[in-house]
Amino acid sequence: MALKITQTGSVICCTEKQRKAMKGLGLRRIRDAVVREDNASTRGLCNLVSHLVTWETTDEPLTPGLRKKRAQAK
Repeated sequence: MALKITQTGSVICCTEKQRKAMKGLGLRRIRDAVVREDNASTRGLCNLVSHLVTWETTDEPLTPGLRKKRAQAK
């Protein structure tokens, strides 16, 4: 089981904690959608920004996570 999360609102007037939650979910702009694992941490992030997102349960495959580029050691 997974959650499909869609961003419906802007983060312009949000707190820093809410902005970090949106980044943690992998949402960048309005109408972006991601599929995340349905667990307590994901639901907690969705509840924190419930006024900015909508979510529904789905059986779609999970969206790959965000990966940061690592600096190459010389």
